[in-house]
Amino acid sequence: MGLYHSLISKLTSLLSPGDEFNQLTRALSYSFQNKTLLRQALTHPSMIQESSSGSVSYERLEFLGDAVLELVISDYLYHRFPYISEGALTQKRATLVNQTALERIGRRLHIPDYILSQDVPDRPIEQSSAVISDVVESILGAIYLDGGLHAAEQTIYKQFPLAEAAEDLDDQINYKGKLIEYCHMEGLSEPVFETIDKYGPDHSRQYKVAVRLNEDIVAVGDDSSKKKAGQGAAKQALSRLQKRTISTNALN
Repeated sequence: MGLYHSLISKLTSLLSPGDEFNQLTRALSYSFQNKTLLRQALTHPSMIQESSSGSVSYERLEFLGDAVLELVISDYLYHRFPYISEGALTQKRATLVNQTALERIGRRLHIPDYILSQDVPDRPIEQSSAVISDVVESILGAIYLDGGLHAAEQTIYKQFPLAEAAEDLDDQINYKGKLIEYCHMEGLSEPVFETIDKYGPDHSRQYKVAVRLNEDIVAVGDDSSKKKAGQGAAKQALSRLQKRTISTNALN
């Protein structure tokens, strides 16, 4: 189907500009105002070499999309993980935007079916890992030009596994330690962690752990182990205490 769809796309692009990419735009959950930008984002340099129509390949859009992707991912990680070091953030960003990750997203969106390239039977250009990852970036560049940063940001949030990245980084943070450190810094009492409930069968036990400050429950975590439940409770407590501090400072 891939080769057939690719050939049809190349033919229909001359007859009904933009319409041949309707399935792709639905998969992206983004509708282009300027469909020429999408076609450019999907046009491999080999098509320009064999064409005299003045068409432009995806290379400049790829350059722009790369920068937009790095900005959006960096902003997400920076604000989502205030306790993670620069080195850990850089490493996580690299796993989200490397060629393997981009190719995975591109194949899920069936990008090879839409790439406009020269036909090379023994080594199809549109199946190249590098080309697929480049086109994903060029599409993000096209969305940025067409709909602005917010549109590109929403596309990235939908298409990239940010939730999985968040879980991985959460596991690296000692929220209990951060909460204790914060309480000391703010002159608050030492947080106390208490298992307040456990339920479920032995093979699938769940635990509820509460964080108390001055006997008051600040937050409750619920997970499959006491450690994870305590981490969740500490994370919630830390967030709530910080928001309370920010609100108090704003009133003063």
